[in-house]
Amino acid sequence: LGKGTADFTFKAFANSNVTGSGNFDSQINTYAAANLAVTYDYDPKAVPEPSAAIGLGLVAGIGLMSQRRKNWLKASN
Repeated sequence: LGKGTADFTFKAFANSNVTGSGNFDSQINTYAAANLAVTYDYDPKAVPEPSAAIGLGLVAGIGLMSQRRKNWLKASN
């Protein structure tokens, strides 16, 4: 994602030829071509590995279960 402009060179060639005295034949040949290459440089962001995300989820889950147990013990006293 990003904004910007791209400059590129475009070339076109045309050739015309007209011959004849009274009745004549006219012909125009045109050739055009262009090349464009885009290079996008970016800084990849660090993505945690799935095992790290699972580990963080386990720690958070254990913390929530511990808090629930503390609240349950307080309520039963």
